[in-house]
Amino acid sequence: MTKAQAGYYVGEAHPLVEWACAVCRAWGVTNMPLTVESVNASTVRSYISFSVADRMPPLSKFELLRVLDMEDDSLPRRCLFLSAVNHFFLLKYVRVHGFLLELPKKFGKLKHLMTLDMPNSWLYGSSEQLVDFNSLSSLRHLRLPEGVVFKNGLSKLCNLHDLSKFDVGTNSIECIRDLGEFTNLRNLNVMFDFSRADGVENNKLGNSNLRHLDFQVQSSERAPSAQFWSNCLTRPRHLQRLRLNGVTMPKLPNWIAHADRLADVDLSVHELRSDDVQVLAQLPCLTFLDLSAKTIPENIIIHPNTFHGLKRFKFWRSQALSSRLTFEPDAMPWLQILAIIHNAMATDTEEGAMQLQEGSPVGGIEHLASLEGIGLVILAKCDQGSKIESAYRDAINSHPKSQAMKIDD
Repeated sequence: MTKAQAGYYVGEAHPLVEWACAVCRAWGVTNMPLTVESVNASTVRSYISFSVADRMPPLSKFELLRVLDMEDDSLPRRCLFLSAVNHFFLLKYVRVHGFLLELPKKFGKLKHLMTLDMPNSWLYGSSEQLVDFNSLSSLRHLRLPEGVVFKNGLSKLCNLHDLSKFDVGTNSIECIRDLGEFTNLRNLNVMFDFSRADGVENNKLGNSNLRHLDFQVQSSERAPSAQFWSNCLTRPRHLQRLRLNGVTMPKLPNWIAHADRLADVDLSVHELRSDDVQVLAQLPCLTFLDLSAKTIPENIIIHPNTFHGLKRFKFWRSQALSSRLTFEPDAMPWLQILAIIHNAMATDTEEGAMQLQEGSPVGGIEHLASLEGIGLVILAKCDQGSKIESAYRDAINSHPKSQAMKIDD
């Protein structure tokens, strides 16, 4: 593979020329207008490409570059050697999309660089690259490709606001410890590969100023422990979004009760108890809740005057119908969308069928005054699916607006 070259955008060019350049690059046209191709590269401040060009000066020619934005969706992927940016001492913004990347082993003293964004890009030649970011002291936004290992820790990146695709499995305990000390960190996306997670359980992933926390688990062979979930945050009073992808918590962690600004929650627990639901019900800003449970050992009751701001509720359950979800009058007063996904494939038994005949798995839907739509998904064996669906349908039909309501199944 060859080093990628790309088109550039000239900040002082006529607006029509700027538009024409963008259109040409978007359609892969490489013969740019002569007025653009002949520009002195040393005067260019912004270099923006929508597709890779064949006739462009090397990146090293752009001595006074402040903005570098390159995108390439061609196949096979082209390799981009990002060490060239070390020469741009005025650089403030870098975005490279769709490349195979060879990162510098150590970034230069780019004291003005605030954004380093590498979405939908992959490391070239290996699954991991060891990189020293410590010279980027002004960095605010950092989105990584998978497999980047921080050399010499993270302590010098204390101005970070956004960090995406930080890999817990490959980075050192010192790096994880540094995350917990970053008071400016607002948005954190963590990759979990627990191939080696020694000592992770006692470290925090963020402090009380964190706004958004996303988990992405690569392998479920070794899930995070209950101790890890208990310690990863303490009192996240500013947390607004919590999302877990590919991971199930053993139980609801205690620190969620302190997340007074939590608005968007997507999580899964092994065991869901009534007390856990009451904790979520008291969160004053909760608007979207996607809740999954492997087992529900007791009936879940949504009490009056709870879930005050909730508008969308998606509820996943993976067991026979031994427990019941009940909405009491004035519960979830602003709920607009209710989605229920019931997976009975793994627990469909004759006992479950007998319990099904005793009543509906959900009750009180008629009390959801603001409800506008219902989604229903049932995963079950053929002989059980119709019975389970019928039980849910009876509950849905009890709502006074059921005939006019949008029902997706």
